[in-house]
Amino acid sequence: MQLYRKTADLSLRNKLLLVYLSLSTILFTSGGLGALVLVKKAIEINIESDLSNATRSIVNLVKTATKASIANYLRAVAERNLEITRLIHGQYLDGQLTEAQARSRIRTILLGQTIGSTGYIYCIDSKGVAVVHPNPGVQGNKFIQHEFIRQQTRLKTGYLEYDWQNPGETAPRPKALYMAYFEPYDWIISVSTYRNEFRQILPMEEIRTNVKELKFGYSGYVFVVDRQGDIIIHPELEGKNFYQLPVEDIEFFKKMVSQKSGQVTYRWKNPGDQRLREKLAFFGHIEELDWIVGSSGYMDEIYAPIRNARNVTIAFIFISVLLSALLTLFVSDSITRRLRHLLTIIAKGEQGDLTVRVTPGPEDEVGLLERTFNAFLERLQSYHGDLTAEIDKHRATADSLQKANDFNELILSTVDALVIVVAPDGRIVLFNRACQKCSGYSAHEIEGQNLFAELIPDAEKENLRITFDDLSRKKQGYRHSNHWITKDGQQRLIQWSSAVTTGTDGEVEFIVGAGLDITEQRATEKALKKSEALFEAVFNQTYQFIGVLSPDGSIRSINQTALDFIGASGERFVGQKFWETPFWQDDEAVRNKLENAVAAACQGQFKRMEVINIGADNQRRCVDFSLKPVMDDSGKATMLIAEGRDITDQKAMEARLQQAQKMDAVGTLAGGIAHDFNNNLQAISGYTQLLLMDEQCSIRQKEMLTVIKNTCSHASELTRQLLTFSRKIESQLVPMDLNLELREAVKLLQRTLPRMIRIETRLAPDLRIVEADRVQFEQIVMNLGINAGHAGRRNINHRNG
Repeated sequence: MQLYRKTADLSLRNKLLLVYLSLSTILFTSGGLGALVLVKKAIEINIESDLSNATRSIVNLVKTATKASIANYLRAVAERNLEITRLIHGQYLDGQLTEAQARSRIRTILLGQTIGSTGYIYCIDSKGVAVVHPNPGVQGNKFIQHEFIRQQTRLKTGYLEYDWQNPGETAPRPKALYMAYFEPYDWIISVSTYRNEFRQILPMEEIRTNVKELKFGYSGYVFVVDRQGDIIIHPELEGKNFYQLPVEDIEFFKKMVSQKSGQVTYRWKNPGDQRLREKLAFFGHIEELDWIVGSSGYMDEIYAPIRNARNVTIAFIFISVLLSALLTLFVSDSITRRLRHLLTIIAKGEQGDLTVRVTPGPEDEVGLLERTFNAFLERLQSYHGDLTAEIDKHRATADSLQKANDFNELILSTVDALVIVVAPDGRIVLFNRACQKCSGYSAHEIEGQNLFAELIPDAEKENLRITFDDLSRKKQGYRHSNHWITKDGQQRLIQWSSAVTTGTDGEVEFIVGAGLDITEQRATEKALKKSEALFEAVFNQTYQFIGVLSPDGSIRSINQTALDFIGASGERFVGQKFWETPFWQDDEAVRNKLENAVAAACQGQFKRMEVINIGADNQRRCVDFSLKPVMDDSGKATMLIAEGRDITDQKAMEARLQQAQKMDAVGTLAGGIAHDFNNNLQAISGYTQLLLMDEQCSIRQKEMLTVIKNTCSHASELTRQLLTFSRKIESQLVPMDLNLELREAVKLLQRTLPRMIRIETRLAPDLRIVEADRVQFEQIVMNLGINAGHAGRRNINHRNG
């Protein structure tokens, strides 16, 4: 009721705007939605027609190609055998053969051929008698009762298709034949076979090219499979079996196999796709080849034009409503401006100045009103006394009452609020247009019916009766809510503001309620609360430190991860400057750096730095900190997002990695030094052993040479250990095939030596398995090979000792 009064108090300009804006919104929305439905239906019919026509075209294409291939093949065989028959008959005519020999030879040649897998050649005469047939029981019998035999006796030459059921088979199968007529013997030579046995002679490349050229939408295509699941033509999966693909749901394929033709909707993901998408496919069956041909397209691509049409419709509705509002404002302003001037003149007349007049404008309703008012004033001047004034007063009062009544009826029919008038016994007296739209009932259907019986759920009837009793008893406005059961069975939650009207005797005549449908509002409030709870959970549980700052650096919000990191609660930081928080209390330089970073971020810069922070465990932690501004349309920062990650462990790992790289370099250097040093030791050791074998050496010299030899052995052991260290492995004796290991070492050695040196190996095939250290064996071969390469030798030999 309050909303009704507020609407009634609106100016004429606003009332016109409200009326015409509501009407234009309803009309344009209804028209746009109707057009959208028609466009959607037309697009769906067109898409389905394209897919269906494409499937039929491919089926017809393959059937035509199959028929042409089979006919050409059978014709070639028939004509070749006709030539052979003529040749043998020519030998008979030349006297080289008797007629019996010629006929026997022709039969042997014809019956010795197999067409396809189970096809054969037979001959009949013009009376339909089988004169040549691979089945002896058939030869000599007459088959003129069959339609295709009658066609053969009539045509004698050409191609025929027919169905034939052999003894023991459950159903006829499609066959084809080509016949050629040999007149001297009255033989119709017929080359016959089942049509499904000639897949291999089909022009598959031409069929694939034609099929793959067909596209539907952005990525729709045509595919061909047989009923065993073998994929014959497909953009991605050609050559695979459908039942062996990693597809969860293949019910749609089973449906295609069982129905043979029709349409099916399913979810599919081609190789390279990220997710399953819904597809629509029309499919048909090629009986001769037992193939299923399907034309498919993704539903989101098929309905893309519909979405575009929807967006255009929404834009049209919005622009139309906007133009309607502007036009209404313009027209209403032209009316109200003159009415305001008229009101000014009327005000002067009310003050007693009956000489004022309105300057008449155009001859429209307002102009007529202006002229009428001038005439009224002229007549008013002719009256005298209180009688004339009283008459004028009553007339003005009656006019006001009539206008008020007209405005009330107009508002009740156009207002968005639900307005209902109910008698104390629950009988519905008035049901405005908003109520009709909400409930689905027309005023004709609902007025005069009982509110409790038609609209109120059983569980709420008692409470609503109590509410009506309170209204009747207190006779005061009352706010409450209850559900309505709509005509289609839905429940809508209505918020009511109700009051009562009383008669002259003080009894309640009617209960008047004004309400709003808040069903969607309640659902939106629940969804908003759920979304806020989810965001807060993610914000607080993420492993990064996140804070939201005002442009001046004050903290608006900080997540729980950051608070746990320093062992504090969040309330104490809200409103505090970010650089003044306990996060940075131990480092004045960091606080200054952060203050400068906030100032730079306010200017639109992204700041990132590494800072040291004292964590909740009182340990120094390294933090990767960044500050990013959020700018408005004018380029001004509205907030700053502070983010940090604890990278202390990462820094420690980087330090360990650097140390490991240093040790690796030291090992490489040690290996190089040990290799060269070992070469020198081998030379010293070799010459020492030669001197020890010299009989001319004195005992003193041999003692000194022995010391040198032992020292070389000790130094050689040290270099061996140094080489082992450089390879970073421990020596380990394992059973080893020397031929295999030596081949691998030679490959490495070949890359080490100059390119002009080629290594030749002569390996003993019967070499025994030995226990050795693979690393040390490789080092031995490398040392020997490098020394031999420097000496110019290129052969590597070994044998059992």
